[in-house]
Amino acid sequence: MATKKKAASARPAVAPLGRKERRNAVSRKPAAPQTQRGNQTREKLKEATVRVLERIGYRAMRLSDIASEAGVNVSLLYHYFSGKADLTHEILVELLDSQRFQDLSSMAPTSDPFESIVRANRVMVATYSRTPGLMRCLLHFDEEEAEFSELYRKVSADWSLKI
Repeated sequence: MATKKKAASARPAVAPLGRKERRNAVSRKPAAPQTQRGNQTREKLKEATVRVLERIGYRAMRLSDIASEAGVNVSLLYHYFSGKADLTHEILVELLDSQRFQDLSSMAPTSDPFESIVRANRVMVATYSRTPGLMRCLLHFDEEEAEFSELYRKVSADWSLKI
């Protein structure tokens, strides 16, 4: 009885990535939602993430925490975001953009350097008071994500020049 030999697979076997390699691997960024419902779901996930960040912070946060807060299955998160870092990055970039606009519009030029410093500090205290968890996350995320770190340095430099 003759047996047929299986053809060798054209694809080479690849060992699964370890945790560190997965974290550093280039991830596929999901496409932006095309429908109003998709946009609403994406916003719902971001709002849930903000609440979780405020409560437990970035390092302790898990995708299951976000899903539970939003009342959705964890797999839905991957439909809109590639992971925890992608989701957090988007939230913090939006925070920086909105904060930069508010800060710059509220700080009219003054000839008194002391007054400029006082106003800048008031804006920062107000910002930290409104969203202490997000501000904590901003500082931690800066240390963990190189791409975000560069953006944060630029915003900080702009802020310093404004004072």
